[in-house]
Parts: sequence; structure tokens; C-alpha cells
Amino acid sequence: MTTLLWLRDDLRVHDHPALSAALQDDGVVVALWIRECSPPEPEGEARGPRPLGAASRWWYHQSLVSLSQSLAELGIPLLFAQGDARQILPDLAQRLGASTVRWTRRYAQPARALDAEVKAGLLAAGLAAHSHPGSLLVEPWTLSTTTGGHYTVFTPFHRQASELDVGACLPAPDTPPQAADSAIALPDDLG
Repeated sequence: MTTLLWLRDDLRVHDHPALSAALQDDGVVVALWIRECSPPEPEGEARGPRPLGAASRWWYHQSLVSLSQSLAELGIPLLFAQGDARQILPDLAQRLGASTVRWTRRYAQPARALDAEVKAGLLAAGLAAHSHPGSLLVEPWTLSTTTGGHYTVFTPFHRQASELDVGACLPAPDTPPQAADSAIALPDDLG
């Protein structure tokens, strides 16, 4: 069994719930980072994450180099792609024989809508699709005002959030979960 780990801004091995869950799946893990770009919608609304400026491109490059080394120590290959995640993920999962795709949640509305479409497409293709927390201390839906709405003022939000147990950070995996003999053989055009 292969699990595909879709990485976005969560370019780390420490405190990474999606990575931890992927390593608990039976089989091997293959990581993927997509430089997401998709054509504008017919209504003129661009989908997906923000465009990358020079500083963002530099940060991603440096972070991906470091992450690639950390993942290699765990026996996890890091693949790169560019394009529309709605097309890339199901196609790559099929080519790898993956049964599960995992990722860290995003919370901005355009990214949430895109992730929902990705998840629906993966489920329709017969794959398990799981999003995990990992970029916020608490999930937005765990806190609400006394009237059930969202906070618009920081101080009351902070008071309620301070009372929550956010748990300890997850450690980085300390031993390679994938032995060299169980590592996946990538298709020639992916290796």
C-alpha cells in the first residue's frame, strides 16, 4: 500500500500530523509538492493559492531543499509537479498505486474550496482522502462566541483559546519507517 502525502506550506517533519498519519498507514509514503496554478475560472475568479513573489519562491526553494534531505533520511521520496492539483493528485495516485492521499488543511476560502474539490475527486476515484490539522493551534470551529458566531475581537478569543489544551508538538520521526527494500519503485518519468 502506498500513501501520497500532499505538501503545501507545511514543509517540515516536526509537528506534522499528516506526515505522522501517513507513516502509520501500512506501506510506503511518497511526498508531493505541487506548484499550484490553474486557469482562471470562467467568471474571472482565480482559484487556488496566492501567486508566488520573489521572496516566496526563495523561501519555497530553500525549504524544499531542506525538507527533501529530511524526508530522504526517512526513506520518503519527494516529488515535484506544477499545475492543477485537482488533476495531478488523482493521476499521480493512480500511477503510484496509492490508496490514500493525506494533507494539511488550509483555511482561506479559495483554498478550502479547492481542497474540497480535490477531496471529492479523490473519493470519486476510489481513493481515501484525509485532511489533517497542522497550521493553527486550534481548529476554527472549536471556538465560538456565546451566541455561536465567530470572534471578531481578539481579547475574548484569546481568553477562550488560552483555556484549551492544544497538546504537545509531534516529534519528527526518529527512525526510517520505510526500509530500503520496501521503498517504492517510482515510474521512470517520476524518479
